Amino acid sequence: MKKLYFIFIALIFIGLSSCSSGKTDEEKAQDMAEGILKQMTGKDVDIKTEKNEDGETVNMTIKTDEGELNISGNQAELPDDFPDIYIVEGEKSNISVMVSGVTKVVTFKITSDKEPASAKEEIEKNMESWTNSMNMSTPDGSMLSYDKEDVGSVTITIGKSDDKTEIAYMTNYKGK
Repeated sequence: MKKLYFIFIALIFIGLSSCSSGKTDEEKAQDMAEGILKQMTGKDVDIKTEKNEDGETVNMTIKTDEGELNISGNQAELPDDFPDIYIVEGEKSNISVMVSGVTKVVTFKITSDKEPASAKEEIEKNMESWTNSMNMSTPDGSMLSYDKEDVGSVTITIGKSDDKTEIAYMTNYKGK
């Protein structure tokens, strides 16, 4: 409880000190996030963001003296080193990549005209070289998890949205 009290006091102090600093709201929020992370970890934290031509943040780097984490959202394509995970045919969107050291976490969504049961069956058939570690189904959808030694893991969630099937992929693998 005492630690929470000090974090709360630190946040108020950071917020008040940045109000009159002449910084933009985004710079103030970044300073506050750095302060929160420093309070939580006890380490100096530096956050840098990159924007696209529309002014949207598309890349964020969180750096400490122990390493860094890069987070990229709304990517156009999957990374070149994406593993041999079967991807159901459809419209790919919401590609996000997080990199820390050699580990990559990539998430994305496929919107398909296939029925959920058909998409699930297709995935199961084409992920033979991976070990299935979870296979759950409900009337509304399915969740599958696969692992491959020395590569990584993937969790695939399949569900219906309006008249389309949405397949969400969350992968964790060793990048090259």
